[in-house]
Amino acid sequence: MENIKGATDINAISESDFERIIVKLKMADKELNTKNILKVYNEALKAQAIAARSFAMAYTNNGSGSICDSQDCQVFQDNEKGGRWNEAVDATKGKVMVSGGQPIKAWF
Repeated sequence: MENIKGATDINAISESDFERIIVKLKMADKELNTKNILKVYNEALKAQAIAARSFAMAYTNNGSGSICDSQDCQVFQDNEKGGRWNEAVDATKGKVMVSGGQPIKAWF
């Protein structure tokens, strides 16, 4: 993992592994139950937390700049969302997506 002001990148996966994951998620609807739905939802929140953090790090030059809360930058609210969102943020603490050693602007 590479450190960028305290952040670490996520593990890269091969295209075939990515395809397997996508197929598995798409096939999950055949076995839907509350447990599966909740697990997929939690993983989606984690992915969104990493994407949001990556975008913010890239936009602010690793935290040295600022970011506005409008559609011109990144829409956000100053108050915490709480619940599962906070759990996803905590579970992915410090993880960002990088390219060439720098965080990417991960549009989400």
